[in-house]
Amino acid sequence: MSLTGKKNIILPILVLIVISFSSKVTIAFVKTEIKIVEGRPKWLCEKIGKGLTIIIQEINRAAEKKDSLNIELISKYCLENGKITIQRLFNEAGFYTFKKEFRLPLVFLESNKEYEIRGIKVNVELGETKDNPMEYLVFTVDCMGLVKDLKFAMQEKLYRQIMEYGIAEFEQRQIILDFIEKYKRAYCYKDIEYLEKVFADNALIIVGLKLEKASKNGDDVILLEKDSYEYIKRTKDEYIERLRNVIFPRNAFIKVKFKDIEIRKLTNRTVYGVSLKQRWNSSTYSDSGYVFIMYDFENKEPLIRVRTFQSEPLTIEGRIDLSDFQFIKSKSK
Repeated sequence: MSLTGKKNIILPILVLIVISFSSKVTIAFVKTEIKIVEGRPKWLCEKIGKGLTIIIQEINRAAEKKDSLNIELISKYCLENGKITIQRLFNEAGFYTFKKEFRLPLVFLESNKEYEIRGIKVNVELGETKDNPMEYLVFTVDCMGLVKDLKFAMQEKLYRQIMEYGIAEFEQRQIILDFIEKYKRAYCYKDIEYLEKVFADNALIIVGLKLEKASKNGDDVILLEKDSYEYIKRTKDEYIERLRNVIFPRNAFIKVKFKDIEIRKLTNRTVYGVSLKQRWNSSTYSDSGYVFIMYDFENKEPLIRVRTFQSEPLTIEGRIDLSDFQFIKSKSK
């Protein structure tokens, strides 16, 4: 056989060898860098940027290797709750980022003298569903630059709407935003304890398409008539038990997204009605509709007094909002 003939045999073999080796090559995780480019003091911005860089790089490594987070490593840059929150949210959502650098501002939270870093875009694991796999992280840090909390952010448009709403003081708007984002996170990582804490004991919870007639819930909330809609009314205990024993165990993941926000305030009271369009996507079920949440800020810790969900399609006139309720002060005995 001629040398040319041998080359014709050898070359395809070499190509196959190269392809077989290439198929085993894995892409190294992205070493993302976080830079805090707005905010004061400068030393705090630098410290936060360094800590978040190490945390995000460890998240990317664990996601790429399908490994657990190195808790000892991230603990150096977190308070205890921050460490637990990062680990829990990562275990549920498996998020990571391909972006090499983020240049972000440091936002001061007047309500509790803390700071936020918003806008770290990440991919999240959604199984075989076709929902948008993108989310944005929000880190909360203390005055020493240690991470206290981690959430998925509201969409930028909604964030702007909430922060620009004139219906509430700026500090209360920050609290409302934080409350909504934590509420959203609670479903993502199935945080029954948080939901039990934020729902008032006699909360009015309605799930369904339509409402038929007025309904009174103890001495606190009255639901007024609204056309002729059917509904399912649940107590807090019934709602929480259904989440604990049915919804959460059946779903490998849950993702909740909000849009089209509207906020109203009850006259002469620190009670707010927040109306949102909700997109629910989970491993077993998906739907969209309208959520109304009544937040009561009159106690030290805000509570949810009312939570309703109405499936689409639905007219604007048919949606439940703050005008459908009377808030009655309980009589002292």
